Amino acid sequence: MTTSLLPAVQAALAQASSDEAGISDVLRLVGEYLHADRCFLYVRDPAVGRGRIAFCWRRTEAIANPIHD
Repeated sequence: MTTSLLPAVQAALAQASSDEAGISDVLRLVGEYLHADRCFLYVRDPAVGRGRIAFCWRRTEAIANPIHD
């Protein structure tokens, strides 16, 4: 793993085939860099006081998926 995460994130976003793929790659990179079991992007609309998990990376499928539809 590199000492700086930024170059890897920039490369993942530049090489991604779509915005969704880029975000998924970045979540994986951040999760691995932090040695986390999961990493997710939570989006919120403060005007209505609601939010949801839009993307989630999990180290293994055995880790519970926090996304609820």
